[in-house]
Amino acid sequence: MKLMNGLVDVRKAAGNCIRCNVCTYSEWPENYPLCPMYSHEKCFTYSGGGLMYIAKSLIDNKLNFDSKVADLLYTCPGCLACDDICEIIPYSEPYISHSDIVRLMRREAVRRGLISPMKLKEIQAQIKSYEKAVSSININHNILGIPKSIYNNNAQRLLFLEWSFLRSQKKVYKSVLSLLEKIGEPIGGISDSGLSIPELYDLGFWDELKKYLNTKFDFPRLKGKQLIFVNPHFQEFFESKLAKFIPGYENTRSWHISEVLLESFKRGKLRSKRASKKIIVSFHDPCYLGRGLKIYDPPRSLLSLIDGVELKEMDRNRRNSFCCGARAGNNYFLDFSRKTAMKRLKEFKETGADFLITACPYCKVIFQKTLNKGEKNRVKDLTEFVEEHIE
Repeated sequence: MKLMNGLVDVRKAAGNCIRCNVCTYSEWPENYPLCPMYSHEKCFTYSGGGLMYIAKSLIDNKLNFDSKVADLLYTCPGCLACDDICEIIPYSEPYISHSDIVRLMRREAVRRGLISPMKLKEIQAQIKSYEKAVSSININHNILGIPKSIYNNNAQRLLFLEWSFLRSQKKVYKSVLSLLEKIGEPIGGISDSGLSIPELYDLGFWDELKKYLNTKFDFPRLKGKQLIFVNPHFQEFFESKLAKFIPGYENTRSWHISEVLLESFKRGKLRSKRASKKIIVSFHDPCYLGRGLKIYDPPRSLLSLIDGVELKEMDRNRRNSFCCGARAGNNYFLDFSRKTAMKRLKEFKETGADFLITACPYCKVIFQKTLNKGEKNRVKDLTEFVEEHIE
């Protein structure tokens, strides 16, 4: 699908919403509430379909595009539940999803100067930091601390890491690098230079994103390579969005780290320790790993190969997983991110599991931030958990 330039391009798709409310719940017979905004307010306006009506009203000049509308747009966590279950909007020309129509409205909000001052300041700081970076993205240099025993500039596989989580989630990436070293196969590295690619897209800073991609990525050098991602938001962007910004770009083969680890277990490159006791875990499907990339089984299969581990599912799992709330704004609904995370954590505790395992850094951050101090260690990234339980 081409990159849409303005809201008028999606008028027909947005106008096809029939207010059936399917976008707010999972399939029958469970009918689990899935849309975090609708779950919070039980009002159609605060749903994927409601946002489509807002889009059409803005296009038809029946609604003023002001700061209140912008705040509502930035509250949507982009959990992809409406994209996944709706059988009308994504299949209506010009074949664009609810979440991408919301992002298009956000782009218009940026153009009109309606983004919140705090978020604007944060993004501008990122851009300024990026502009000061010198050759930060370069597959010729081991800038990511990949162990020398496996680092190879000419390797077929490249590990993609983002600086923000290299700083805030050192333990996760230490586990990633340790596991890759145990696997022992050559690998190179690539990074985002400190400018969050999916965040620029999600928040509507498309002009800055285009400039960044066109000046910092040597795309011809990536041809034929395989990219390994830890953060599913980045992987989903590379698989689904990048070609819209880079004409002629051919998608490289991408792997989520869970798929790489599972493959390595099956080949005997990794082996589980013998367990001294049973450990019960529950797996939270991150929105972009599950609904975005359709990766549901690899994390579960990987956990099943750890001796002594029993998986106990939350009621809402796989494509019916409830969003962690990490990407939800708080401008329209007070404390919305934390309240959304609390709903998910309540489900986890009801399973009686010892640990909540996830496979997205954003999920881990919001869950740990929401839990009481003594409970934070009950949330682990999949790579951390695996590293702790292999020989």
